[in-house]
Amino acid sequence: MNKLILLIAASTLIACSSTDTGMKFENKGPRGISISNIYKEYRSKAYQNAEKHCAKYSKVPRKIKTIRESESYDVERVKFVFECVRPN
Repeated sequence: MNKLILLIAASTLIACSSTDTGMKFENKGPRGISISNIYKEYRSKAYQNAEKHCAKYSKVPRKIKTIRESESYDVERVKFVFECVRPN
């Protein structure tokens, strides 16, 4: 039972990680990556992280969706969903 709980906790940490900017990386895999909790000043960093992720699979990121996460207009926070595609 303890091994099962440890396995579940470890897989949760692998599936969702974060950076010092507060961005959270979710659903990481060869097909793409989702990055949430992105503040306006960190949008370029989010794209750079997606580039690094997709490069592991010899691919480049293509942003397919932007989801607004904040309700406040003072602080804009979004989630980007990137697809990793083969370069042309």
